[in-house]
Amino acid sequence: MIYTNCKITVKNSVATIDHKIIIYKGDKNIEVKFEILESLYRQYKLEGGNTILNLGASHGQLVILGPNGAIFSGITPTEEGKIIFTIPSEMTDEDVEIGDYTFQIRLFDEAQTSRVTLPPIENGLEIRLPIASETSS
Repeated sequence: MIYTNCKITVKNSVATIDHKIIIYKGDKNIEVKFEILESLYRQYKLEGGNTILNLGASHGQLVILGPNGAIFSGITPTEEGKIIFTIPSEMTDEDVEIGDYTFQIRLFDEAQTSRVTLPPIENGLEIRLPIASETSS
Protein backbone atom coordinates (compact mmCIF):
# COMPACT_ATOMS: atom_id res chain seq x y z
CA MET A 1 0.00 0.00 0.00
CA ILE A 2 1.16 3.55 -0.70
CA TYR A 3 1.70 5.62 2.44
CA THR A 4 3.19 8.78 3.91
CA ASN A 5 4.58 9.35 7.41
CA CYS A 6 3.61 12.51 9.29
CA LYS A 7 4.95 13.81 12.58
CA ILE A 8 2.69 15.95 14.72
CA THR A 9 4.12 18.09 17.50
CA VAL A 10 1.89 19.42 20.26
CA LYS A 11 3.12 22.40 22.27
CA ASN A 12 0.77 24.12 24.67
CA SER A 13 -2.53 24.49 22.79
CA VAL A 14 -1.12 24.23 19.25
CA ALA A 15 -0.52 21.17 17.09
CA THR A 16 1.68 21.36 14.00
CA ILE A 17 2.49 18.84 11.29
CA ASP A 18 5.89 18.37 9.66
CA HIS A 19 4.40 18.57 6.15
CA LYS A 20 1.03 19.25 4.60
CA ILE A 21 -0.65 16.15 3.18
CA ILE A 22 -1.46 16.80 -0.49
CA ILE A 23 -3.57 14.40 -2.51
CA TYR A 24 -5.46 14.76 -5.77
CA LYS A 25 -9.03 14.12 -6.84
CA GLY A 26 -9.39 10.42 -7.55
CA ASP A 27 -6.50 9.33 -5.30
CA LYS A 28 -7.56 6.59 -2.90
CA ASN A 29 -6.41 3.98 -0.40
CA ILE A 30 -3.40 6.04 0.71
CA GLU A 31 -2.29 5.38 4.27
CA VAL A 32 -1.30 8.34 6.40
CA LYS A 33 0.77 7.23 9.40
CA PHE A 34 0.69 9.80 12.20
CA GLU A 35 3.30 9.87 14.96
CA ILE A 36 2.58 12.32 17.77
CA LEU A 37 5.46 14.03 19.56
CA GLU A 38 5.76 16.22 22.64
CA SER A 39 2.18 16.23 23.91
CA LEU A 40 1.45 17.40 27.45
CA TYR A 41 -0.51 14.23 28.14
CA ARG A 42 1.19 11.30 29.86
CA GLN A 43 0.21 8.05 31.47
CA TYR A 44 3.64 6.72 32.26
CA LYS A 45 6.69 8.51 33.62
CA LEU A 46 8.33 8.85 30.22
CA GLU A 47 9.28 12.33 29.07
CA GLY A 48 9.30 13.50 25.45
CA GLY A 49 9.21 11.00 22.62
CA ASN A 50 6.18 9.33 21.15
CA THR A 51 2.91 10.35 22.86
CA ILE A 52 1.04 7.26 21.66
CA LEU A 53 3.59 4.98 23.32
CA ASN A 54 3.84 7.18 26.43
CA LEU A 55 0.08 7.10 26.94
CA GLY A 56 -0.26 3.45 26.10
CA ALA A 57 -2.92 4.55 23.60
CA SER A 58 -4.21 1.50 21.79
CA HIS A 59 -6.68 3.30 19.50
CA GLY A 60 -6.72 6.57 17.63
CA GLN A 61 -9.44 8.53 15.91
CA LEU A 62 -8.86 10.97 13.10
CA VAL A 63 -11.66 13.48 12.59
CA ILE A 64 -11.39 15.41 9.31
CA LEU A 65 -13.47 18.49 8.50
CA GLY A 66 -13.68 19.26 4.79
CA PRO A 67 -14.08 22.65 3.09
CA ASN A 68 -17.70 21.83 2.27
CA GLY A 69 -18.49 20.86 5.88
CA ALA A 70 -18.21 17.11 5.24
CA ILE A 71 -16.83 15.11 8.15
CA PHE A 72 -14.75 11.96 7.75
CA SER A 73 -13.87 9.97 10.84
CA GLY A 74 -12.63 6.58 11.89
CA ILE A 75 -11.24 4.82 14.96
CA THR A 76 -8.36 2.42 14.32
CA PRO A 77 -5.93 0.48 16.49
CA THR A 78 -2.52 2.07 16.87
CA GLU A 79 0.45 0.26 15.36
CA GLU A 80 4.06 0.70 16.47
CA GLY A 81 3.32 4.07 18.06
CA LYS A 82 1.39 5.45 15.08
CA ILE A 83 -2.21 6.06 14.08
CA ILE A 84 -2.84 4.87 10.54
CA PHE A 85 -5.71 6.39 8.58
CA THR A 86 -6.55 5.33 5.02
CA ILE A 87 -7.83 8.05 2.68
CA PRO A 88 -11.03 6.55 1.22
CA SER A 89 -12.18 7.06 -2.37
CA GLU A 90 -15.34 8.77 -1.01
CA MET A 91 -13.13 11.61 0.18
CA THR A 92 -11.63 12.40 -3.23
CA ASP A 93 -14.29 11.57 -5.81
CA GLU A 94 -16.16 14.90 -6.20
CA ASP A 95 -15.18 18.46 -7.14
CA VAL A 96 -16.83 19.84 -3.97
CA GLU A 97 -14.15 18.01 -1.97
CA ILE A 98 -11.33 20.09 -3.48
CA GLY A 99 -9.72 22.36 -0.90
CA ASP A 100 -8.09 22.54 2.50
CA TYR A 101 -9.05 20.26 5.37
CA THR A 102 -8.64 20.66 9.12
CA PHE A 103 -8.21 17.56 11.23
CA GLN A 104 -8.00 16.54 14.86
CA ILE A 105 -6.74 13.40 16.56
CA ARG A 106 -8.16 11.63 19.60
CA LEU A 107 -6.33 8.92 21.53
CA PHE A 108 -8.02 6.14 23.50
CA ASP A 109 -6.91 3.58 26.05
CA GLU A 110 -7.42 -0.16 25.46
CA ALA A 111 -11.03 -0.19 26.75
CA GLN A 112 -11.79 3.12 24.99
CA THR A 113 -13.04 4.51 28.31
CA SER A 114 -10.33 7.19 28.54
CA ARG A 115 -9.95 9.69 25.72
CA VAL A 116 -7.76 12.71 25.06
CA THR A 117 -8.29 15.11 22.14
CA LEU A 118 -5.31 16.95 20.68
CA PRO A 119 -5.55 20.48 19.24
CA PRO A 120 -6.73 20.68 15.61
CA ILE A 121 -4.36 21.07 12.70
CA GLU A 122 -5.70 23.80 10.43
CA ASN A 123 -5.25 23.18 6.69
CA GLY A 124 -3.11 20.09 7.32
CA LEU A 125 -4.55 18.22 4.33
CA GLU A 126 -5.34 19.49 0.85
CA ILE A 127 -7.17 17.85 -2.03
CA ARG A 128 -6.31 19.31 -5.43
CA LEU A 129 -7.44 18.84 -9.01
CA PRO A 130 -5.03 16.84 -11.21
CA ILE A 131 -3.71 18.41 -14.42
CA ALA A 132 -5.96 16.12 -16.49
CA SER A 133 -8.76 13.63 -16.00
CA GLU A 134 -8.47 10.15 -17.44
CA THR A 135 -11.32 8.01 -18.60
CA SER A 136 -11.48 4.48 -17.30
CA SER A 137 -12.01 1.57 -19.64
